[in-house]
Amino acid sequence: MRETAAELRTAGSESTDFWIRQRASIRTRIASGSTESRRSLPRLAWAGATAILAFTGLLLSGGQAPKPVPVFPKVKIGGNDEAAKQSVRARSL
Repeated sequence: MRETAAELRTAGSESTDFWIRQRASIRTRIASGSTESRRSLPRLAWAGATAILAFTGLLLSGGQAPKPVPVFPKVKIGGNDEAAKQSVRARSL
């Protein structure tokens, strides 16, 4: 821990010439207008477009979905309930 603290203290004690060169280098890069983030943006856009096209292709080439199986509700009919039996017969015709 003490070694790390000592290294941090010495890291900030660079000479004045070093910091002048650093500032000049940063200003030159800003003035030139070339940064890595601007170069990587088209790559990111192409990667996203490619992923969307691949996903769409997988969805479209998946084949046909299985046909749904009709589900009919189960009706419980009591022993002497003639009206319920007639409605079930009428529905089945």
